[in-house]
Parts: sequence; C-alpha cells; structure tokens
Amino acid sequence: MSNNDEIEQKIARLCSYVCNGKTYGYEQRLYLATKHGLYDAAIIYSWNIFMLFVYEKVWQLREIEKEASTPNKTDRIFLDALTSNKPDDYFDGHLCSLGKLQTECKQGEDAIVGILKNVYKNVDQQYFKKAQGVLQKRNEKAHINSLGTEKEDLEQVLRELIQVCSAIQIEHNGFVTKIFELLEKKSEWHISDEDMRQINAIFSTQGSGVDKLKYIHVANLIIGQEFSQETTKNIKDRAIQYFLESKGFRTSEENAQLLIKPIISILTKEDICKILEESFNNDSHGYNQILQAGSIENIFIELHNLSKNNFPEIEETWGAFATRLETEGYQGNFSTLINEIRNPSGEEISE
Repeated sequence: MSNNDEIEQKIARLCSYVCNGKTYGYEQRLYLATKHGLYDAAIIYSWNIFMLFVYEKVWQLREIEKEASTPNKTDRIFLDALTSNKPDDYFDGHLCSLGKLQTECKQGEDAIVGILKNVYKNVDQQYFKKAQGVLQKRNEKAHINSLGTEKEDLEQVLRELIQVCSAIQIEHNGFVTKIFELLEKKSEWHISDEDMRQINAIFSTQGSGVDKLKYIHVANLIIGQEFSQETTKNIKDRAIQYFLESKGFRTSEENAQLLIKPIISILTKEDICKILEESFNNDSHGYNQILQAGSIENIFIELHNLSKNNFPEIEETWGAFATRLETEGYQGNFSTLINEIRNPSGEEISE
C-alpha cells in the first residue's frame, strides 16, 4: 500500500465521524491539498473537519435535551463558560455557529475544545490536550508560511484527530442510543457513519425487538445521506431480512412499501436474487405470507424493472422465479409480472 493510500484511508476515517455530505467541501479540499502536496492547507482542512465533528455532537446533545424537556446541560456548559449574553442561536449545526461565542468572549477554538471535557467527563483528558496540540499546529500553518511542512506532519495530525474523535464517539454512543429512540419523531438528524455503526449495534443486540418505525426512519436515512458502503449494506440487509421474515399478509405489503421500496435504487443483483429465492421460504403460521399477500406483485414489478435496466444478466433468474411461481401455485398473484418476464417486448403472443 502506498503512503498516499494510507493517508487517504485516514482521511476517510476522520470524515466518517462527521455527518456525510455536511463537510462544507472540506473533505474534497483535503483530498486535493494532499494530492498536490499542500500539507499546510491539508492540516487546516483536517482541523475544520474535526470542528464540524465537535459542533455536530453538541447539536445532537442539545436536540436530545430539548426533546426530553430537561435543562440544557450543553447550553449551560458552553454559554456560562464563554459569554454572559447567552444567545439562543449560538449553534445551528453550521461550521461557523460557535464562532458567535468566540466573537463575544474573544476566545478561540481552544476554549471550545477545552470545554468539551465538561461534556464528556469520562474521556481521558490527554485526548483534549492532543486536540489542542493539533490546533496549535493548525494555527501555525494558517499564519506562517511554513514551507518545511512534510507529509509526515499531516499523517500525525490525522492520526491524532482520529484518536480524539474515537475517544469522544465511544462516550457519545450512549447519547446515540437516545437519538435512535427519538428517530421517528424527528424529520432530520445529523447522523454520521460512526453514529450509524452504533445504531447497527443496537439492531444486532435487540433483533426483532426493534420498533419497525425506528427502523423505517433509519432505512430512509441511508437514501437521504451519503454513508459508506459498509454502513449502507448493513442497513439494507436488515431491511431485506425484515421483509423476508414478514409474519402476515398485511405486514408483507407494509414491509414491501415502507422498507424495500425506499431503498430499491441501492439494491444489488445479489440482493434481488436473495429476495427472489428466499421469498419462497417464508412460512409463518403454515402459509407463505409474502407470495400470497394481496398487492405484493407491485414491489416485485419494481424489482424487475430495476433488474432489466441495471442487471440484464440475471433475467434467467427471473424466468426461473416465474416458473416456480407457477409450479407452486402462486401465479394468480403475479400474472402481470409473469407476462412481463415471459414477454418483455409487450407484443401479443400468438397461439
């Protein structure tokens, strides 16, 4: 693995802690600066991404506190420490939000990082000292033409920022659990890959005990935000499994519309083949609750359209699916689909 590949992996790891698509262009600039050896600029962009992580975590905590109607602990910590004016809009999720506090109290980002230890009390204080050390390097690059900056300097900054983010995220995961509990009540959340990994862990431990409404909201999040392939696959796989394990005719129809339909655009040919094959295995209460559900054909037609456009190589699999429907007596529910599979041109078939 080349040295540049290792740096790019570290960049991707750092950005996984920040809500994807919410880096205000800093991620792209960081990659570009690294590619051209502009390590001073790369260190500055790395720090800006870290501060986005900080602001996002504070935003999440404030939203949880508002929902719970409890005294705003984060407000009290930040506002009491930095200013006496207490503006209500000191944080709205944007990179420059906490700058309002800096303007009033004449303190910089080092004060904001220092205050984090009062929010995350169980995090080793050495991590906050590391962050402030990186900030000092960032300030040097911003104000001094330090031509001696090397790739190794950037690597060290990325490594230390990842360590700090990881330490904070581990303690923050308790709050992510609360975020998960509130998902269906919120129209929009800032969720990062690391947050979503924690939510995935909740899915894994609670299994079928997870409220489907929460899961539906999570399934929709992966369409609205740009998560890593790993995160997307985890959520997608759970949606498919929910559907395949449907316990009733109406539940099958609901799961098809609420879980599968929103994520159709990101399904792979392997996902489609899995649905086609394993839908025959459903046997709740002695009956197949998927293939005998009233309007279930609609979702399979959408899957077939996706397949024709993107995965024509599995059309034989669809042919086998149609034959099996007929063999096992489900053709009454799938007459339109079977006709589309057997007669894709739409022409009338002469006897």
